[in-house]
Amino acid sequence: MNKIVAIVVVCGFTLAACGAKEETAVDQPITEKEVPILVEEPLHDEGQGAISVNGSVADEDQHIHEPDEHTTCEMCNMHVYEKNDAMGMFSTKAIKKDGTVIFYDDIGCLLNDEVAKNETNEKYVRDFNNLKWAKVEDVTIVKTTLKTPMNWGYAYFIEEQDARSYIGQNEGAYIEKLETIKVQAKMKYEQKMKQQGKMGDMPNNE
Repeated sequence: MNKIVAIVVVCGFTLAACGAKEETAVDQPITEKEVPILVEEPLHDEGQGAISVNGSVADEDQHIHEPDEHTTCEMCNMHVYEKNDAMGMFSTKAIKKDGTVIFYDDIGCLLNDEVAKNETNEKYVRDFNNLKWAKVEDVTIVKTTLKTPMNWGYAYFIEEQDARSYIGQNEGAYIEKLETIKVQAKMKYEQKMKQQGKMGDMPNNE
């Protein structure tokens, strides 16, 4: 009989201990598992003329440079129209050998600046339809009746078919060669210098 009582007492203590453990576990607050927070690093400059892209550094592309509201023509100091302006399609630009990007309000100034400074640059014009920059040597140039900033009246087409389509829809428009425009530009420049008495200051490119 005493053995039975002893066994019952021991079992009672064991159950009480287990109950205490379970109660302690229930009373403890449940906390969420800590998850590391990833902070996205912003793009930042790695130095002048370079931009960080997806963690790698790439040289800044001069070909994407655009004029802003304060840009003036390198040759005549007139306003250079921005891309989305009605006259923006006629703006031109050049990239010098040292990487400097300069802008002009019309093709005449683009060509004559080389004559005035006796240098050769990469010359760019805008496509009449999509306004993308393209080398002037690679486009089809169309003489139009459109009013342009310096009254040269030329439009530029990356695709020759687009140029011919424009000509078909606009009476009096025709394709013009770049060399012909260069000659015209130089003649106008020389005439202007002669009127100003500065012919002796012109470089001799012959």
